[in-house]
Amino acid sequence: MSTHQDPLIQKILHLIETRFAGNLNSVYGIGSYFDDSLPSKWMRNDIDIVIFVESITRIPEEEWKQRFKPKKFNGYDVWFLFNTIEGFQDKNKFEEISERANYEWSLIELKLPENSKFLYGLDIRNKLPDIKNIQFDYDDILARALYHLDLCLKQLTSRKDKDKNRVKVTAMKEFTKAVFKYSFYICIFYDSTFHFTSIHNIEKKIFKLVENKKFDELGLYFLSESIHFRKEQEFHEPFKHLLQKFIDYIFNLLGNGKLHRPMKYQELKKYLGTTFRGLPYLIRVLDNAKQTYNDKDI
Repeated sequence: MSTHQDPLIQKILHLIETRFAGNLNSVYGIGSYFDDSLPSKWMRNDIDIVIFVESITRIPEEEWKQRFKPKKFNGYDVWFLFNTIEGFQDKNKFEEISERANYEWSLIELKLPENSKFLYGLDIRNKLPDIKNIQFDYDDILARALYHLDLCLKQLTSRKDKDKNRVKVTAMKEFTKAVFKYSFYICIFYDSTFHFTSIHNIEKKIFKLVENKKFDELGLYFLSESIHFRKEQEFHEPFKHLLQKFIDYIFNLLGNGKLHRPMKYQELKKYLGTTFRGLPYLIRVLDNAKQTYNDKDI
């Protein structure tokens, strides 16, 4: 039985119940759509649904093939993310099923009611592994921020869509996703016991890190600008300036060893080249930066 009163979510759950009848265990909602701490006018475009099934092999073949493509509901991109209880109990099995998701991040989202909404079926949180001593893969978490940054750059250079304003807004949304994921990375980098994924909790943690002189104010500025955009659909400064500033900022932090491990030009280029089958737009920016700065700076 559904536990959510939102008509759109009810519609989605009805589809899930029909399509996966006999194989369905439970359903959860994650991400900003289900975050009650965000203001009502917050820009929400994606609906992320985690579907726990009894068996991955019993998911309809066409549904499994299309799992990395969103479904359209009332103007929203709805993502169905499949897994099993056994998948969450074994990291290797999880990565086989959810090849694009980070295990630790996904685990804390589903384990804690503060990070997700139980929507349907049996609440299986108590069957998920304990997160007290969780070991984050910092390379992988940071890569997720860089992935969205690369998508942002890709949008800005795309010539397929003639609607320039739509392309720019999409790029801006990808930029804010990159900043939010980077900010989460910073939270767990400085405090591995931080287990919250909502923007509200991340913002509070970043404020505290800045207050305690552990994190810099420029990083907070990027987060504040991204939050402002999601509320007001605008930035305080020209977007391209903000974007370039953020990329330079991250490249310099990595080059100077201020993040979880130092990465000079060659190592950073290799890292970008092997992340999510390569991040070519960021590599292009990196190569251009190398012509501007000394190797020691990047």
